[in-house]
Amino acid sequence: MKPARRWVDGSGPIAALVAAPLAYALVHALANASYDPLGRDQGIFQYVAWAMAHGERAYRDVRDVNGPLAPLVHLVFQALGGADEHRFRVLDLVVSGASFAAAAACLPGAVSWERGPRASRAERLSWAAAGAAALYAQYLTYFDYWDSAQRESFCVWFVLPASGLLLVAHRAAHDASPRARWFFVAAGALSVVPWSAKPTFALLSACHVIGVLIEPSPVSRARRLAWLALGGALAAVVGLAVVAPFVDVRAYLAIWSRDVPAMYRFIWPRPLSEIILYPQAKAFVVWAVASALLGVGLVVGRLARPVTLAVALCPGAAVLGLVAQGKGFYYHFHPVSAGVYFAGLAALSAVADSVAKTPRTRALVAWAAAMVALPHAGALARSAHGERTCARCDAAERTSPGYLARWRRVDYFPAALHGAAAFLRAHTAPDDRVQTYGMDPYVLFLAQRRSATPYVYAYDLDADAALAGSSRPGGLVPTEAQRDVIRAIRDAHEDDLLARLRADPPAAFVFVDRSPLMTYHDALLDLALHCPRTYAFVRDRYRLAETVGEVRVFLRDDAR
Repeated sequence: MKPARRWVDGSGPIAALVAAPLAYALVHALANASYDPLGRDQGIFQYVAWAMAHGERAYRDVRDVNGPLAPLVHLVFQALGGADEHRFRVLDLVVSGASFAAAAACLPGAVSWERGPRASRAERLSWAAAGAAALYAQYLTYFDYWDSAQRESFCVWFVLPASGLLLVAHRAAHDASPRARWFFVAAGALSVVPWSAKPTFALLSACHVIGVLIEPSPVSRARRLAWLALGGALAAVVGLAVVAPFVDVRAYLAIWSRDVPAMYRFIWPRPLSEIILYPQAKAFVVWAVASALLGVGLVVGRLARPVTLAVALCPGAAVLGLVAQGKGFYYHFHPVSAGVYFAGLAALSAVADSVAKTPRTRALVAWAAAMVALPHAGALARSAHGERTCARCDAAERTSPGYLARWRRVDYFPAALHGAAAFLRAHTAPDDRVQTYGMDPYVLFLAQRRSATPYVYAYDLDADAALAGSSRPGGLVPTEAQRDVIRAIRDAHEDDLLARLRADPPAAFVFVDRSPLMTYHDALLDLALHCPRTYAFVRDRYRLAETVGEVRVFLRDDAR
């Protein structure tokens, strides 16, 4: 039967009927999301990536506690036109969709105990479309511009395909396919890549190892684990080769082994109860538990192979990972939400392969997988991405003060940052250095100017947030001995900052008022009270040249 006839006589009309409401909501939300501006974190990584492309070494020339994966993603995106915020968002959505589709395409024929014929290309395409729709729906419904295109969402690009490939690898091993080893190697490599963003993703890799250990296979566990480990080792070696020109690995390891446990973990910590029990987080945690129980039920009921638990347990491992971080920021729930939806798709695939015995009925059930996300059609329409009217404006309008004012937050001021950056471009030379005080090195990216020192965050110089620890009952609070260590680290930062400033005074200073993690709303006052020697240096050599909203620009006395 011809493909067109199969579509007419088979599952096509039903699939179209099922998918239509979601497709409409998705297209509208995707269009709106592509015009989202960048928030603070995305702006930070834009600067770090741009600085790396202009000769700076991350962690040595730009201090940061985040792993290199996020700035490397930004570096690649900038090479593809991602310096423009609209293009950056489009690239994020395209790569996310490709990852969602690739992971879902692995499901047919790889989850169920039934060893039927290999999935056809049409089946895989059907699952890819359904999976992309479902996973796009959760991404756009739950995460607005501030929480999307974050470190965790980049990690999801690798975690989901790794889980899917692990299923495919075991199916190939059962079929005695010589490609099985390469599927295991690929799964191992993809599973390890997120470690370069946050080591807590090793917990999700542990789920993949559990899947190997509990799955009966004609290939020994030792050999399968060796292939998986080989993939991880290859990812580590290739990753080191990729980051070597851009990252000071020694400085990165020093920050993670010394400064993170001694100082940074005390900044904005939240107790366990607050992380997992506020309303939306509670729902994510319940879903993660349900995912694990569903996986166990399917395996015990012999509808799914034991390796399916590698998928079903990942959301729970992601919850443990965000609890280990101790912060509970909303974007930390990306791998939980995406993992739950992917586990739901895997469960549906297991049921489909068990009850659908012909290619046509399997394709029909695959398209019905869109029902997993169908309830989100209404939720998506009511979400921030669904309710906004797609701007479809050009770059000039997207950077206008009126447009940027729509995205102002209590401690984030995109219009002021853009205005200050324009002033810096007009009054400093391209090779001039600029020192900022606040939490928004994005202004340096917008101005295309490098930082005068590695200290782009106020919390490295104003350590009050770390000294205080959590303000919540039961939260993490440093001891007096730990506070002494924090003070010593902060003092060393100011000593280094001042030495660099005296050796090569920057052309300008930028102060961003009302930044988070400062004790005082007035950034200049905050500097004066926490770094009096640095304040005296600024006072004696710089003059206030421009004020744009919450941002003040000081130029050196001999600057133009």
